[in-house]
Amino acid sequence: KCVEQPIQTFKPYDMVSLRNSRYESIKLLLGALGERASINISPHKSNGTTLFLFQKSDRHPLAQFYYADEEVNRVTAELNGVDLRKDPQKYLVLLSQLRMSQDRMLRAIELVMEDCISAQRQSRDYHVKFPDEILHENLGVQLWFAAECLSVGSFLEVREAEGLLLRPLAEQLLQCLEHARLQLREQSLNAPHSYSPELRQALLQYDRVFSQFELR
Repeated sequence: KCVEQPIQTFKPYDMVSLRNSRYESIKLLLGALGERASINISPHKSNGTTLFLFQKSDRHPLAQFYYADEEVNRVTAELNGVDLRKDPQKYLVLLSQLRMSQDRMLRAIELVMEDCISAQRQSRDYHVKFPDEILHENLGVQLWFAAECLSVGSFLEVREAEGLLLRPLAEQLLQCLEHARLQLREQSLNAPHSYSPELRQALLQYDRVFSQFELR
């Protein structure tokens, strides 16, 4: 479950540095990424409960999340099985695929949030202060990557003192994202045409913490 943590103040990220960070930092993330939960969706019934399986052509926000999330899990598992030293080319190809699949998944979550909690979302008025190149280059994925790096103690181009201040918020963001994904998967399989109170609450927490991390 997403856990509340006190928020510190600190200087903002240099997002261009994050975008151009060395692949050495990414290697530290493999173990953490490999622990992200996956779900087996082949049966139509589980313990007597009917599971709803979407068609890939379905444009419902939960359907788009479902397949995007499955792709993130698939690419992550494949990436964790590649030895960077033995096959660097395959590693980099899979890394690129992971970034694209993460971007699709985050966009699908955005669609769900706009569909079920649009009136309760955090303001993004501060986006007007962001350079155009940041807003148009998968900002959500860049922030996810930054949070993963911070959570394993890799501060990239950020000074260590600033990274230490950011780390609790980064860990909270990852917890909230994973909790939201779990709730979205459950909703997708069990009641895909409605949004439970538990899912709404998970999305509200994720939206709030993401906004705090993005602003800093």
